[in-house]
Amino acid sequence: MVIEHIYNDEIADYDVATTESQVIFPGEDLGDLPSSYENPEGIDIERQMGPLDPPSLHFGALETWTPKAERKSSWPDDPYGFYNSKTGLFNQITLKDKNKTTVWAWDEASKPSSELLKEAKGSMAIL
Repeated sequence: MVIEHIYNDEIADYDVATTESQVIFPGEDLGDLPSSYENPEGIDIERQMGPLDPPSLHFGALETWTPKAERKSSWPDDPYGFYNSKTGLFNQITLKDKNKTTVWAWDEASKPSSELLKEAKGSMAIL
């Protein structure tokens, strides 16, 4: 038994398979909406989807620090984040670069993280 595949040019243009890219770009004319369409919240349907601002580079950091060129710092002028990690009763402050790589770590202590952060910044002379 032979099965023939028949191709119909007249309907090929209307293929809406899920494998196709169905993208609507901001500002694109969406055409006329049906008169039954309701938008009680007044949502701008042509706005770009997704978060308005990218997430912070050091999301979750206690504080961020960017070396200033005028300080003649040997640190690259990239943003750094001070992070706290807790092990039992002990806190430890670490400094991470823009790649989230630990570049400095201070000793663990049973002090509050806010106090350890002050000590860490003091040791770097960035208070």
